[in-house]
Amino acid sequence: MLKLAGICLILLSGAGLGFGQSYVLGCREKNLEQILRMTMLLRGEIRFGSSSLREAFRSVSHRMEEPFASFLRKLSLEMEEGKGASLGVLFRACAEETLSRTALSREERENFCALGDSLGYLDLEMQLRQLELYEKNLELALRDLRLEMPSKRKIYRSLGVLGAVLLVILVW
Repeated sequence: MLKLAGICLILLSGAGLGFGQSYVLGCREKNLEQILRMTMLLRGEIRFGSSSLREAFRSVSHRMEEPFASFLRKLSLEMEEGKGASLGVLFRACAEETLSRTALSREERENFCALGDSLGYLDLEMQLRQLELYEKNLELALRDLRLEMPSKRKIYRSLGVLGAVLLVILVW
């Protein structure tokens, strides 16, 4: 009886791991969509609202979901305090603090932080171009992710279940 309960737990945990990884993949897509939305809103706020970066961050934070709203609010406050650090440094610090629990890959986080490095020291037109370039790259990354998502989800789920079945066979 105890062995049967253990086998059931192994099967459930293996399936849970596979479905959990599938869920993380969906969260990653949602996070990338939120970043894309954020850059579009920032670009519009800078271009048509003639806002400074600090004002644009604060304004856009009201239209974003967590954790990106917190990131923008914190960044705006840090810029307002003006501790002498460049925008790139502040951007990276705020991103590491508030976005560490997102489903973004290390490369995606690094690309996002690089956006802060390229925004801080340029004139208005170059800032807008940097945001447009980042949007295009993000759209390509999202397209690629959406193309591979169905197969990856299937693989994650199958590996979770099959790995659990293999472990059950070894235990039996």
